[in-house]
Amino acid sequence: MTKTELEKLTIQNIIDAIRFAGVLFDSIAANTYHYRTSANKADAGYCVNLSRKQYYERLAKLIKAGLVKRQNGGYVLTTFGNVIYDIDLEIREAVNSHLKSNNTVVS
Repeated sequence: MTKTELEKLTIQNIIDAIRFAGVLFDSIAANTYHYRTSANKADAGYCVNLSRKQYYERLAKLIKAGLVKRQNGGYVLTTFGNVIYDIDLEIREAVNSHLKSNNTVVS
């Protein structure tokens, strides 16, 4: 990412990218973690039901936000993307825990 691109990046851009491309972000994260634990990269594939246009629009937002990068013919989380994804998982877990403790149905 160039210095100009970093200057234009805002917290809101990052939040919007995660919200807009959440399912794709999850899929790439799962693939990234799979790469770390498996020597067979041929299994890689994004299990996302999006049109081609939706896929690339969302992927572009994730790349622009610095959460995803292209590597070895596929897409993986950046270091920043890993941090954000881990925080996202913790927030989901906290919300689920809170909802369960209040006897609310979790979906």
